[in-house]
Amino acid sequence: MEFLLMRKNIGDKKNMLFADYLPAELHTCKSRWFVAYYVKNPKTGKLHRKTIKINRIKSATERKKYGRKLVLEINKKLETGWNPFFEQEAPKSYTKLTDALEAYKNMKHRELTSKDSLRTYDSQISILKFFLTDIEKTPDLPIISFDAHSARRYMDYLYNVRKLSGRTFNN
Repeated sequence: MEFLLMRKNIGDKKNMLFADYLPAELHTCKSRWFVAYYVKNPKTGKLHRKTIKINRIKSATERKKYGRKLVLEINKKLETGWNPFFEQEAPKSYTKLTDALEAYKNMKHRELTSKDSLRTYDSQISILKFFLTDIEKTPDLPIISFDAHSARRYMDYLYNVRKLSGRTFNN
């Protein structure tokens, strides 16, 4: 995702060509050091400032190293679509979908006793994992990114490529 932005005034929408966020920056003042970034609040649709204080680190050089590392990590997360507002509401929404499928499979193995049911769950999960890793090439897809469009592509794959019958398609 390319980030195009002119930052003369944060509130001035004429200066923003595209932004769901403003990248993190390290701010060093005499009395406090902090990392600040802006991210769009999904409820209001406006950019909201988030700050992380790093004064607790005594050495200035160590504080600067930590601040730069933190800026890089936050910017990488922001580029992939991370939003701290979503994380507050649903902390597991950025878990990888393949990891969630594996956890679900393990849960079903503990709950169910029918071998046919377990075989069906295993089969459906392995097909979805194959679709994510080999067809879509997104093995690290977060749960929150699997939307209706992704589900339609998966259902089309099942129907057109795997040639599943209408009954199995709607199961």
